[in-house]
Amino acid sequence: MAEKKLDLEALANAAAGASSNFGEGLQYFGAAKSYEANAGLYDLDAKMTLVDSHYAAKRMAEQGESFVGSQVAGYAKAGVLFEGSPMKVMLKTERNIRMDIMTTKYNAVRQANALGFQALKQRLAAGRARTRGVQAYGKGIMNMVGAYSLASS
Repeated sequence: MAEKKLDLEALANAAAGASSNFGEGLQYFGAAKSYEANAGLYDLDAKMTLVDSHYAAKRMAEQGESFVGSQVAGYAKAGVLFEGSPMKVMLKTERNIRMDIMTTKYNAVRQANALGFQALKQRLAAGRARTRGVQAYGKGIMNMVGAYSLASS
């Protein structure tokens, strides 16, 4: 049986033909890295939104306490007793402050959740890009093997 020689020219042509597939695969892997980086930024934004809301709520509580304290001091200075309308005003003020704090926290959670979904979408896109990159590499290998086997037969 005659032994076949390795046809270097056919091999070089097959590799050159597959190089576009390998380049396409590299582009997909680069895109995947970009998507992952974007996802990380969305995660960071979500965390910062929650941290910012915590400090905003804390400031609101402190300012609210200060306001209610000055309200109580003003009533006391004027000789107003804390019963009836003055008490209702103070209680309503405290309730409004608590509602503002809860609204601030709720809005931050909603925004952080939306940012989390954006991060998830970026990660899914990264996964699709990696899959396409692997497919492009596989296509390149199959094209190279096919071209070489056709050229060398």
